[in-house]
Amino acid sequence: MESLKHSLWVEKYRPNKLDNYIGNDHLKSKVSVYLESGDIPHLLLFGRAGTGKTTLAKLLVNNIDCDYLYINASDEIWKLSLRIVVLY
Repeated sequence: MESLKHSLWVEKYRPNKLDNYIGNDHLKSKVSVYLESGDIPHLLLFGRAGTGKTTLAKLLVNNIDCDYLYINASDEIWKLSLRIVVLY
């Protein structure tokens, strides 16, 4: 917990286990199967602000051994970021 001393409140208290994630039970059951198998399909998370999309994405990648690329479409320069990622 010491490493989170100077972090944002939302990062400090973000759930890191599916049991602590508050959300749609149907979605949680699907995500549980993904985590148990270690095989996560390509996902596109969408919805209104504050619904847990980022939390769910971070929860997934932190609970399996994988490489990942974090792109947030709400960033102002997301189109430029996406072009750079696709080119390289």
